[in-house]
Amino acid sequence: MAKVLIPLANGFEDIEAVSIVDVLRRGGVEVVTASIHGTPGVRSAHGIDMRADALFDDVEDDNFDAIVLPGGGEGTENLKACGPLIRRLQRQHEENRLICAICAAPTVLVAAGVLERFRKRLEKSTRPSKRPIGGIRMSLTNDVTILPKAAPMMIPMAMSRTLPRIMNFLNSSIMKILLIK
Repeated sequence: MAKVLIPLANGFEDIEAVSIVDVLRRGGVEVVTASIHGTPGVRSAHGIDMRADALFDDVEDDNFDAIVLPGGGEGTENLKACGPLIRRLQRQHEENRLICAICAAPTVLVAAGVLERFRKRLEKSTRPSKRPIGGIRMSLTNDVTILPKAAPMMIPMAMSRTLPRIMNFLNSSIMKILLIK
């Protein structure tokens, strides 16, 4: 069974975390939510209190097939400020394991330096996005997939269509980064 880590920070975008957990668990994926704050309680961008499955410090050395970063302005700033998470993302990248970032969360990947490997490939892509992330114009390539930005209520539908692709990525030995923005 695939195992996915979803780090949670105060200010995470509600639907970008909860719907991902829901869809992946319904798809048979073992999902571990982990608070980066040292306590299991985290508060979403819209004031919903949530209890994470674990503390990030307790699971950061575990092996995960994928790490999914939910967006949210304050949440992504908190994720970027978490040194252990940045190092874990770098390790995930070095081990050629899947990294997913939703909406504002690719800025965390920029902070971790894990998008550099794809800079030239992305810049040469024939289908660039209009908005660069970290100076990189995102696009659809064999290594990096950018899904179109959707209104928050569309995330569950987008995830249910995307789940088979994610499962294929989890079963692939090639490094993939999936960004949903």
